[in-house]
Amino acid sequence: MGRKKKQPWGILLNVIVLIIAGALTILGALVSLGLGVLTGITDMIPFAALFAGIAIMLLVIGGIEMILAYGLLLHKDWAWWILVILGFVSIIFDVLAILGGTISIVGMILGVILLLGLLHRDTIKAIKPNIEWKGWKT
Repeated sequence: MGRKKKQPWGILLNVIVLIIAGALTILGALVSLGLGVLTGITDMIPFAALFAGIAIMLLVIGGIEMILAYGLLLHKDWAWWILVILGFVSIIFDVLAILGGTISIVGMILGVILLLGLLHRDTIKAIKPNIEWKGWKT
């Protein structure tokens, strides 16, 4: 039996962060759903509907995070492209937040590390194995 190649660090780091984020988002959806049930019992129906809407939105976001993690783990280029685009958008918003006076340097540093992991040569070679650039030594 052949030895399986280990995953590049950029893929592993992004998958771990996505799984943690997805699990916490789904947990938040369950908490929101529970709050909706509690407010429904106490005849606060508008709040129950609000909590149910938030729960549905969080379930969708958590599901998307899990799908992206699975796609990246399988080296799917669509997952890589989505995460790279979201990474750049996140960094742009972090810079705008800093310029606006809100401090989000830790989030920005994490976003840069995740994006650099996606743009690292080993990650790109894992996603697109046939790609060759002159500066890359094999």
